[in-house]
Amino acid sequence: MTPARLEWTVTASEQDALLRAATWRLWRGTARLVLLLGGALALLGSARWNYPGLLLGVGGAALMAAWFWLSTRRSVRRVLGAAYPVGAAVASEATAERLRLETAAGDSELPWERLTRIVAGPVVVTAWDAPARQWLTVPRQLVPDAWLDPDFRKPSVR
Repeated sequence: MTPARLEWTVTASEQDALLRAATWRLWRGTARLVLLLGGALALLGSARWNYPGLLLGVGGAALMAAWFWLSTRRSVRRVLGAAYPVGAAVASEATAERLRLETAAGDSELPWERLTRIVAGPVVVTAWDAPARQWLTVPRQLVPDAWLDPDFRKPSVR
């Protein structure tokens, strides 16, 4: 199978959309934990101090959520902003065995079997890199629907 290749030049509006979508996508996973902790704080606070304790728990959850949002946003801007700066020409290439990304921050090559929990949105594609135990976020412009088809990602039988 010959590699499929895509090239993309990043514009300011596309970069803004990328950073917003990636921040939201990554923060949502954290928000679940924050809601759970906030609910526990609210229950414990209301059991101990009634209404003021409930407010303390809800306020604590809101502060944690805001702090996680700001830290996620800063991290996403630092990492994705460096990989996909405005005006940069970036590319991706895929075969049945691997995904190759050529970004301003450097090139990477990942076998498809490393990537699990692939979720394609309108702006970003996220995938869990199992051995590295971290999320991979790729702009949608670099990953077409055809590459996400499990039949495309199956190594051919030789």
